[in-house]
Amino acid sequence: MFGGHWSVIEVKLVNRRGRSRVVEEGLKQVIRYRDSIDREADAWLVVFDRTPAGRALPWAERLTWEAMACEGGTVTVVSG
Repeated sequence: MFGGHWSVIEVKLVNRRGRSRVVEEGLKQVIRYRDSIDREADAWLVVFDRTPAGRALPWAERLTWEAMACEGGTVTVVSG
């Protein structure tokens, strides 16, 4: 909690299942955490791609930032 407001942050690593599967699972997890703490809390999912293919990309292509609407609210997904 910072300044009287909760932020829920989940960190995931891309694995052999691929980025989309990791993001899908991470979204469900961070929403579940957020709902158990405070439904008005900010929800963040941070995904690091440490695979050889992901690491080969320049940061300008690797780093993404998007708001994803999902059941129960919006999650900000940051990938790098």
